[in-house]
Amino acid sequence: MLKNVFVCIFFIFFIFAAIVSSGIAKNEIRNANLTAFQNANSDSLNDRSNLQKENTSRILSELFADYLLIKNSLSKNDSSTAQTQALQFLEKVQSRSDTIDKSTVPRNWELFMRYAPEARSRIAASSSLTEQRFFFGILSNYIIELVKSYGMKNKTIYILQCSDKSILGAGKWLSDFNDGKNPFLGPGNENCIKVIESKMY
Repeated sequence: MLKNVFVCIFFIFFIFAAIVSSGIAKNEIRNANLTAFQNANSDSLNDRSNLQKENTSRILSELFADYLLIKNSLSKNDSSTAQTQALQFLEKVQSRSDTIDKSTVPRNWELFMRYAPEARSRIAASSSLTEQRFFFGILSNYIIELVKSYGMKNKTIYILQCSDKSILGAGKWLSDFNDGKNPFLGPGNENCIKVIESKMY
């Protein structure tokens, strides 16, 4: 009789231990699955962020040569050529934007694209160097922020500034070296140019 009681107690204890063990195993599996999901989600966000940076950096590198053409024309007081190059630049910006995955486009690129059509129409309507330089300054501000955030491919970039009081806006622009060309005041105004930042990408 006593033996049967011990057998029953042992059997009940065995079942209880099995239930507890099963619950622990399920929790461990649940936790492992949750961790795996969180890691996968984190990897996905990182991949998207890297793709966003790579896409923007590549586009900026492609557009930079066209930007320099505008800068050089304004530095020579060549209004007609600067106008043509600015319009070509904005058209290229639009065409490049249309070819990329919109989910990888950064917020400041979207803001730039909203500004681009207005800039294009105003530049097309004006041959005034003063107005062209004003819009070049706004364009430069957008490009500078994008380059700071996303860089460019294998380039050393200088942020230059002329703080002359006659300039509308911040008077900042980008170049691949300090060539003494002043897009805001033209020839003979090299002395006010200063390098405010440079970075190798």
